[in-house]
Amino acid sequence: MRNFIRGIPARFVAFLFCLASLPALGQQAYPEKLISIVLGYNAGTGADIIARNLATKLAAIAGKPVIVENKPGALTNIGAEYVAKSKPDGYTLFFTAGNSTFAANAQLFKTLPFDPVKSFIPVNSIGRVPFVLVVPVSSPAQTVGELTKLLKDKKEKGSYGSATPFNTAISELYKSTAGLQTTQISYKGINQAIPELLSGALDFMISDAGTASPHMKANRVRALAVTTGQRSPSMPELPTMVESGVAGFDLSAWLAVYAPAQTPRPIVDKLADWINQAMATDEMKQVLANFRYDAMPNTPDKLAVFHAAEMERWGALMRAAKVEPQ
Repeated sequence: MRNFIRGIPARFVAFLFCLASLPALGQQAYPEKLISIVLGYNAGTGADIIARNLATKLAAIAGKPVIVENKPGALTNIGAEYVAKSKPDGYTLFFTAGNSTFAANAQLFKTLPFDPVKSFIPVNSIGRVPFVLVVPVSSPAQTVGELTKLLKDKKEKGSYGSATPFNTAISELYKSTAGLQTTQISYKGINQAIPELLSGALDFMISDAGTASPHMKANRVRALAVTTGQRSPSMPELPTMVESGVAGFDLSAWLAVYAPAQTPRPIVDKLADWINQAMATDEMKQVLANFRYDAMPNTPDKLAVFHAAEMERWGALMRAAKVEPQ
């Protein structure tokens, strides 16, 4: 190697050393300006509040401003498309519920303005929240087993509320696994479904824990089980669906941060490390707990594997529930 270098003019040797140092220099230089976290949800939502708290922590770590930009619409597709087409330099990031934007939307839309896999590079996950099977407090069912027996007795006269594709898909999984004939009652939004459940007009509903939590605290609904494979640290008193005798359940909603494809790996790794630092703080742990999220520290590579598995899992579930693409 020494003889090889001796045969190269000095100016080319200097150029080679400059090239070799470019990745390190680029990593040291980042960030040089404001970082934008794009969110496909409205301001004031749970995801928005979590994202803004994360942005504050990242700004302190990075030494540069970090802001949140709300670009809601088309079930987060508008925000996703914006980030997918942004310059891959680490200054535009996407914060979203991956199970929705990528896994579900791939089944809900005939075409997407981005590729759920190729348009992004996973940076790090934030947390996951279980779905919860809830019944009105007036229900005689105290357990999933008792609810199953009640619904079998009611046959098609039993009912559940559905306001999102996730409500439908998970409820249909429960129906098929337990052998129920329960009727689906569809609503335009969760705000229309909840009052019907509280009144006793519906026998049950499966909702994300963040939405159900205020009603659980106010003793307006009774939670019977979570849909994750293991008990949730934020609700350890609730058994899983599997523990309750309904096999095949390991489902949750999860928040994660993504960057446009081709973002340099040193920048992705730096961002992933910063996110883990931010999520380790007591303040961020409390923010997650307020919305019943369980922390989910990760690495870019592990998130990529998880992302692929969730794409397959939710895709199969949505197809089995016969959710028609738009």
